Amino acid sequence: MPVDAMVLVVIVMPCAVAVFFGAFAFNGMAPLAFHCGRCQREFRRKAYRDFPRRCPMCGARDWNRT
Repeated sequence: MPVDAMVLVVIVMPCAVAVFFGAFAFNGMAPLAFHCGRCQREFRRKAYRDFPRRCPMCGARDWNRT
């Protein structure tokens, strides 16, 4: 087996499969629900996004205080 074909089989093909399935990894994740302690409203964010710094409804920075 030539070296070029071996590189394709050993390195490039697994990377291509990983990128293909990785593109669909976040598609089926359920959104996270948060509850604001200030305005008593609920908001949702996608699971792969960072933890919210402020409530999108009222803009409070301390929305998660009890």
